[in-house]
Amino acid sequence: EQKRGLAPLRRQKTVCQMLLDTHGLELTELKNLIDSGGDYHNLSKLIESITHLELRRDLIAHITKEARLLRASNGDEAIGTKVLSDVDDTLYSSGGKFPAGCDAVYPRHVVYPGCLVLYEVLDRASRSPSLSPNTSCNLVFLSARPHIYKSVAEDQSYQLFRDLVRDHRMHALPTLLPGRFVYALFALMCYPFVKTKAWKWVGQYKYLAFKTFATLYPEYDFVFCGDNGQGDLLAGELMLEENGTEQSDSDSDEDVHTEPRRRDGRTLCVLIHEVLPRDAELSRVPAADRPSCWRDDMRRRGLIFHRTYIGAALGLFERGIISIEGLETVARTAIDDFLWAVAAFPEYNGWGDAAQELYDDILAASATLVANGRPEVKEDLRDAVRRARHEARQAKKMRRRRFRTWSGFAVQSPKREPCCIDSGDDVITQEWSSSEDSSSVEESPAAGPA
Repeated sequence: EQKRGLAPLRRQKTVCQMLLDTHGLELTELKNLIDSGGDYHNLSKLIESITHLELRRDLIAHITKEARLLRASNGDEAIGTKVLSDVDDTLYSSGGKFPAGCDAVYPRHVVYPGCLVLYEVLDRASRSPSLSPNTSCNLVFLSARPHIYKSVAEDQSYQLFRDLVRDHRMHALPTLLPGRFVYALFALMCYPFVKTKAWKWVGQYKYLAFKTFATLYPEYDFVFCGDNGQGDLLAGELMLEENGTEQSDSDSDEDVHTEPRRRDGRTLCVLIHEVLPRDAELSRVPAADRPSCWRDDMRRRGLIFHRTYIGAALGLFERGIISIEGLETVARTAIDDFLWAVAAFPEYNGWGDAAQELYDDILAASATLVANGRPEVKEDLRDAVRRARHEARQAKKMRRRRFRTWSGFAVQSPKREPCCIDSGDDVITQEWSSSEDSSSVEESPAAGPA
C-alpha cells in the first residue's frame, strides 16, 4: 500500500489497522521488515505518509505501548542495538571532495577498514535471541543528503548497500533516513563565509531525525557513528545530552517520591571519526572555550573520538558494549580490509599516513587483547604498503611490455601456413610468400617492435 501511495484515507486506515492488530515481538519484526525493503519506503516515511492526525497519533501510541511492554518483559533492558551512521567520511572516504566531506587520507569511496564488521559486531552484541536474524534491520544510515523527488537521491546509496551485501561485506541491508533540502542548500551557500559553522542546521536536523526514529523503536538502544567534518559531532552531543536530561528528570522525580520517568531507548555511545583539526570542528563548545580535560570528560559520557575503527572498537570494549572477541574480530578484519584496499589502489600516495594511523591503534588493541588472554594482533602495514607499491610497479611494467609485444605482433603478421584451395577434383596448394609480408611491414610507418 505504501508504494501505491497512501493519499486515500481508506488506505491509511488499512495500514494503521494492520499495525494496530500486531503486538509484542511480532510488531517489532514487522517494523524491521518494513525498514529492510531496500528502498526509501521505510517505517519513518510510512508514518509521515499518514496525514490523518488521529490515525497517526493512535499508531504512534500503540507502537510506544507495545515497545515498552516488550522492554519490560526483557528485564527493562533493550532487545537490541540500532546502529545509526553517517555515510560520507564515516562509512567510506569522500576523498576530500566538497561538499561530500573532507577526508583525503583514503582514496575516494574506499570503505574504511573495519567499519562494516564493527557495525555487525554492534548489531549482534546485544540482539535478543527471540528475534529472527532474517527480519532484523538494525543498521540505519542517517545522511545529510536531501530527499528531493521520490527515490532519485536515495537510489545511488541503496545501490551501494546492495553491492556491499552481495559481496558479503555488509551483514544486512540497511535503511536510509535522508536530510532536508533546505538545510543542505543553506549549508552550501554559507560554507564559503562561515566554514564548518554552516553545518549547524544539518547537525540539528540529524538530531531531530534521530529523535523521530527513536520514538518508533523504544525497545532498542542506539549507537551513533559520524565524523567531525560536518554536523555529526553536534548531533552526537545533543543525543548524549538527552540521556543526561532523562537521568536528571528521573532523579528529581525520585526525590519527591513519585514514579520515575520511564527511560525508553537511550544512546549508548557516539563514535566520531576525526577528519578535521580539533580547532575547526563544529561543537556545542567552541574549541577556544574548552578546558584541557574536555575530551576526557566527553569520553566518560560516551563520546569517543577515533582515527580508525580499531580505535573505535577499543573504546567500545572499554565501555563494555562489545566483547573482547568482538574487538579481536574488528582488529583482524580491519587489517585484511586495509591490505585489500592497498592492493586495489596501489598507486595512491596517501597510504603511508593511513598505515601509520592504523598501526598505532593495532598496537593499543594488541596490548588489550594480550591483557585479556587473547593472542596479539601484529601486522607491519608499512611493509605491506611498500610491497604493494613494488608489485604494482612490476605489474605496470609487465602490462606495458605485453602491450608493446602485442602491438608489434598485431602489425607484423606472423608467417602464414600454406592453405589448400579445393578446385573441383584438383587440390591446389598455395604458398604465401613471407617476403611479401615482411616488405609490406617495412613500408608501414605504424609498425611496432617485433
